[in-house]
Amino acid sequence: MLGHIRTAADTVLEEIKSVISVLRDPEEARSTEPAPGVERLQELLAGLRAMGFAVRHRQRGEPRPLPAVVNLAAYRIVQEALTNSHRYGDGDATLDLEYTIDTVSIEVTNRMAVSGGRRPGSGFGFGLLGMQERAAAAHGSIVAGPVDGGLFCVRAELPTDERAVNRLNRHAPQLPVHPPVALRDM
Repeated sequence: MLGHIRTAADTVLEEIKSVISVLRDPEEARSTEPAPGVERLQELLAGLRAMGFAVRHRQRGEPRPLPAVVNLAAYRIVQEALTNSHRYGDGDATLDLEYTIDTVSIEVTNRMAVSGGRRPGSGFGFGLLGMQERAAAAHGSIVAGPVDGGLFCVRAELPTDERAVNRLNRHAPQLPVHPPVALRDM
C-alpha cells in the first residue's frame, strides 16, 4: 500500500515539474530537438560574436559526457550569464569552463558598464533566479555579484557523477521551500 502511494506521489511530482517547465520556458518544452548542452557552446559563442559581443572562452580539464540535467543546466547558465553580460556589461565577457574529476565549473565575468549598462527595452527578467533554479536542479551551487575591479561575476559548480546526481534526485525534495543555493554579493 505504501509503495503504491509513493509511486503515485512520484508520478504527480513529475507531472508538476513538467507543467512548471512548460510555464517557465514554453519554447523549450515544445522543441523536438535534443536539449542543448555544453557541446553546443561554440554555436552560442559564435552567435554572440556575430552580434559584435566579444567573448573570450577558456577551457581547462578534459571535456566528457555530462548527466543530462547537468549538461542542460550548464548550457543554460552560460547562456543566461552571457546574455546578462551583453545587456548590462561594457561589451565583452570571459567564459571559463573547467572540468575536474567530479565537477564542471563555470565562471562568466564582465566589466560592469559605468552607466548601469541597461539597454533600452531589455526588460527586467528572471535571469539570476533562473540560473539559481538550474543549478539547484542539478544539485550544484551558484553565486553571482560584483567583484573587485568593477567586474560582475557568475560562478557555478555542478556535479558530474551520474550516479551521485541520480541518487540526489531520488532523495532530495523536488520543490524545496528554501532553495539550497543563494545568489549573493561575492
